[in-house]
Amino acid sequence: MTTSGSTWSPRYLSYGGNNRTHMIRIPDKGRFECRLVDGAATLYLAQAGLLAAGLEGINRNLSAGNRFDENMFVRGSEFTDLQTLPSSLLEALRSLEKDELLMQTLGEAAAKTYLDFKYQEWDAHNAEVTSWEVSQYINV
Repeated sequence: MTTSGSTWSPRYLSYGGNNRTHMIRIPDKGRFECRLVDGAATLYLAQAGLLAAGLEGINRNLSAGNRFDENMFVRGSEFTDLQTLPSSLLEALRSLEKDELLMQTLGEAAAKTYLDFKYQEWDAHNAEVTSWEVSQYINV
């Protein structure tokens, strides 16, 4: 966490200039940074997904949408047409299952294996009682 209290993790499917509040940051000509991928991601799967999406966009001549040169932590909620990124592993898994391009890119066997492992991870996470839950719900 920064001294400002911001995590700098993107929340919206957006892009903008030299601004860490966007999913895609474009700090200079000929350079971009995908802020969606972090150390928790499986790098090879993330790269495959990014390449597949990029090639699909090129092949179908898709628009990247509007560039936002705004601080999305401060003003993001004002742009009601922007999609938000999943806020939990469960949301992310459900989004992946609905994404035909990514499911096709992974292939049926790899997608099933990945989803099985990640749903097991989600179930294990939910089986734990956290210290927050103890302090919130149990009067000692």
